[in-house]
Amino acid sequence: MLQPSLKNVGFPRACRRINDDILSGRQRLNRLRLPTVRQHQFLKTCKRVDPHAKNLEDILASSIIRAAIKSQSIIDLIVSNICFNCLFMANEPQSTRERILDAAERLFGQQGFQGTSLRQITEEAAVNLAAVNYHFGSKEDLYKGVIVRRLRPVNEERLRLLTHAEQLAGEQPVPIRSILETFIRPLLQQAMDKSASGASLLKLISRDLTDPQPFLRVELAKEFDTLVERYTRVLTQTLPNIPLPELFWRMQFTIGGVVYASAHQHDFERTSCGLCRGDDLDGCLRRLIDFCAAGLSAPLLELGAGSGLPTEPETVASVP
Repeated sequence: MLQPSLKNVGFPRACRRINDDILSGRQRLNRLRLPTVRQHQFLKTCKRVDPHAKNLEDILASSIIRAAIKSQSIIDLIVSNICFNCLFMANEPQSTRERILDAAERLFGQQGFQGTSLRQITEEAAVNLAAVNYHFGSKEDLYKGVIVRRLRPVNEERLRLLTHAEQLAGEQPVPIRSILETFIRPLLQQAMDKSASGASLLKLISRDLTDPQPFLRVELAKEFDTLVERYTRVLTQTLPNIPLPELFWRMQFTIGGVVYASAHQHDFERTSCGLCRGDDLDGCLRRLIDFCAAGLSAPLLELGAGSGLPTEPETVASVP
């Protein structure tokens, strides 16, 4: 696509637009980086044309720069390109990045990491390979970006709810059911989300359970380290009689049950022959909390000698 010159864009209006972008969108531009760099290049180039133009107001008032625009000099074309990018590409990196993530999310969820190529993703997103490399660097980093984009809000909501539950409990341990609700509800709500994002997250999680990607472990550790630390601390306060190794086992089984139930919530209605509703959020949440609470707080059992089977010491002692 041909880039219009500053004369076509309207130079004073163009400068004011850049200034508005800087003032009103600084946080967004700092995150994207590229538009900010282009604005700096734009100002730097204008100073080469007129050394007295030190800011946008000076540029607007500079007769030298206006003369350069009018004559369509080489420098004017350079400035035009930079200004065009500042004006019309400021939102493009974000929209391009989101299109790539959306396309990758659909394809990774349907075909898995190994079964999806970057060519398929670029075709689906209507972008070129350079855009993927610019925003993500590699297929592995793109996959990480897809997972983190959906998983981080869920974990942030969990921590927010857990903090609220701790505040309500005050000096007392947080009830086990309250702890479990803070952990289960955000994921279950995401699973029942009618939008594509809910289904995509659960598809990706389900695939990663059966086909884990080694490169994802470090990234997931970053996302879950704080979560594990917070929930471990609050669970040890609520269940002080459960040894820490046993608690970790039970937490592992709880997570597995929650993820499976969330990922297959919509299958319940079919597998139960219509007895269970797949869209019953509160019913599923209550039953899942009941199940996990019983598992986490169950009495300790000892392994029978040589049998590998758990037995209760009191029961064994009473057998004649």
